[in-house]
Amino acid sequence: MNPYLTKTLDFLEDILPASPETLTKTGGCRFRTETAGSYTFCTVCFPWLSEDGKRINAETLAGGSHAVNLNIVFAYDSSMKLCADLSAYTFSARDMDNTAVQDYLENESDWLFWETDILRSLYGEEMKHIHNGIICVYGSAYTTKAVRRRGLFRSCSEQLDRFLSDIYGSVTLYTAMSLDPDVACYGEDKTDRPYIYSMRDEPARLLNAEIVRRLGFTPLRLETSEPVEDGSLLWFACRKTVYQMI
Repeated sequence: MNPYLTKTLDFLEDILPASPETLTKTGGCRFRTETAGSYTFCTVCFPWLSEDGKRINAETLAGGSHAVNLNIVFAYDSSMKLCADLSAYTFSARDMDNTAVQDYLENESDWLFWETDILRSLYGEEMKHIHNGIICVYGSAYTTKAVRRRGLFRSCSEQLDRFLSDIYGSVTLYTAMSLDPDVACYGEDKTDRPYIYSMRDEPARLLNAEIVRRLGFTPLRLETSEPVEDGSLLWFACRKTVYQMI
């Protein structure tokens, strides 16, 4: 097995729908590795949620249909040390109004709920008529402090876009993300403290807005009837991309 895939699946073993061996043998995991400069990127995709909102497991992996995939990009340095990551859920635009899918995303996090709601408000009517539309909502994105300002988030995002276009072919990709700073769960930066939404992170959100603007995203401030207690602004970004197979 590809050593980067082995390392990635071992890292993710606790959340995989089946063992790494089962996933690779049954074709339940799609992956790609690519080396660019000093870093190697491993992108994986596996079924996450069934059409009725239940988590995929080893029993339902092969026979059942699924509605939501989980996609993860890991960036490794030359010593195979994990130094950046990105995760995103993808599902068909036809499932935008699938109650089971929406309930899962809402229960998973407020950010995923808002991201989906933003895409619905911007493109909902268009999605009803699109031939091959895929919704992509980011769950997390983190670059370790030691290697920041080297374009790793941009690289991870571009890796994911190319990966999804390879999977879906000619596709319209509707993507949304939160611009909040993420919390490290590995390496020297790892912390067990939960993220607390705060106005102190506003400079980081504005910096993230400028970064994603260069990737074609449109930053936007979410207007909500339930403002955050300390006055923080809810910043997100969205993008519509059309890929055509030649």
